Formats: sequence, structure tokens, C-alpha cells
Amino acid sequence: MLYPRLKVRWELVRQLIHLLGTEIRSRLEPQHAYFLAYYESLQAMFSPQVLPDSKF
Repeated sequence: MLYPRLKVRWELVRQLIHLLGTEIRSRLEPQHAYFLAYYESLQAMFSPQVLPDSKF
């Protein structure tokens, strides 16, 4: 992955994913709530349990 080579911390990626989720929720119509499952999967893929921050 590029993020570690570019010295981007996983915490920053998690913050960006959180902001993406905030935007999705603010614009999502109730009948399209099934998109939240995809967002939750994205959150899980980049969780600290899967990708812990490392020291550079």
C-alpha cells in the first residue's frame, strides 16, 4: 500500500473515513440506508485492530 511509504498514518485515514461517513449520513435518503453496510465494512478494514499505527 502507498500510505505507509508516503508516511501517512492510519489514524489520518481513519479520520477521513469518519468524515466520509458523516457526509454519507447527511445526504442519504432513508430508502438508501443499505449503503451504510458498505461504509461500516470500510471502517472495519481500516480499524486499529487490522492496521495499527506504526512508528516511522
